[in-house]
Amino acid sequence: MKADDDVFLWLAPLALSLHPLQRLDMYNGFVIPCTSMNPFVYYMSGMGFVLSWDLVDWIGESNIARNNTYGPEDRL
Repeated sequence: MKADDDVFLWLAPLALSLHPLQRLDMYNGFVIPCTSMNPFVYYMSGMGFVLSWDLVDWIGESNIARNNTYGPEDRL
């Protein structure tokens, strides 16, 4: 779970909303289309989003993620 520092999480409702979702390759949040014409270019917006552990592991190990940094959060 990535959340802003001013977010209050209600863990029980969060857990209930995540329970029926898949456990692999899961990226859950509020999707907003970018201005790009590419239909595959989206990002999660808002105060928080959830990634499955396999995606977190991939981001940590991937050269693609390591070499594509566009701001302070990506660099960290």
